[in-house]
Amino acid sequence: MGEIKLKPCPFCGREARIKPYGYADGYVIEHVASYEPDSALCPIANDEGVGIGLLYYETEEEAAEAWNNRAGQEGDTK
Repeated sequence: MGEIKLKPCPFCGREARIKPYGYADGYVIEHVASYEPDSALCPIANDEGVGIGLLYYETEEEAAEAWNNRAGQEGDTK
């Protein structure tokens, strides 16, 4: 399987990462304001070590699919 790529944040354009969730088997999306200058204003950035919304996913692929989904994109059923 190839490298999993995440789209930039839809609010600030900065990077997000998939991290293993420390309290259960699974993964969280981490989008940390302190990793990049001027991203502290992003409405969905979180503190280091805290997954966004505390949603965790069973696989890295599932996490990437959830993060990369954008409302209104072609093929979106939401």
